[in-house]
Amino acid sequence: LEFFNGSPDEYAVIFTANASHALKLVGESYPFEPGDRFLLTFDNHNSVNGIREFDRAHGAETTYVLSQLLPEEADTTWVFSFRYFQDFERRLLLPDGFTPERITVEVRSKTRSISSIEESFAWATS
Repeated sequence: LEFFNGSPDEYAVIFTANASHALKLVGESYPFEPGDRFLLTFDNHNSVNGIREFDRAHGAETTYVLSQLLPEEADTTWVFSFRYFQDFERRLLLPDGFTPERITVEVRSKTRSISSIEESFAWATS
């Protein structure tokens, strides 16, 4: 700690065998609670993906960044208007071993006077 100018009152040093062991300790010790959100990118080390099991066990939810779930050739912007009904369809690539329970859609306006809309739906498997 002295090398990093860190106070022992605030920090502790833990040596682990490897990155997988370190990430397992993080998953086991993080105080996940219902309503917490664990945000992941699509491409992670397997041990990072393993933290999902710890957050689920404590009632937290795992969230992925939409732009990283789209195929490479997909346009990440969706232009739409609330004037007319529009149906959106997108292909998502889900990480191996990830089974969605819900999908949450949030629409934000660039105009500050218009409030955001957020809806959550159960994930349909068929």
